[in-house]
Amino acid sequence: MKTRKSGKYRKTLTVRFLYRTVLSLTFFSIGLAVFFFFGSIQQFLDSTQVLIVTVMSFSSLTTVLAAIPLIVPELVLAITNRRQKFFQILVVSLLCILITSILAVLSRTILLLSAGLS
Repeated sequence: MKTRKSGKYRKTLTVRFLYRTVLSLTFFSIGLAVFFFFGSIQQFLDSTQVLIVTVMSFSSLTTVLAAIPLIVPELVLAITNRRQKFFQILVVSLLCILITSILAVLSRTILLLSAGLS
């Protein structure tokens, strides 16, 4: 029978899970932005472009919402453990928040402009 792990292990497991989720969603959002860019060069249909931008907006906002609860345990672990790994995770997470926030604002702006004044 396995012994139960401490709360410290569960915190790092939660941080690792959220960190990987944030990274995956960030790269997914960046991929959609690249796909949108190449779609506009190759003249995709407007409905396809709107769908790509809508999905990019949703994934960017989801990434920001997943990264915000990640910051608190990262700060606690970085301060208490003073390990380089947690500081690196914190910096990468803040960078992911910045990138996806920019993508979210851009995608919402594109959707607003494509809807027109009607």
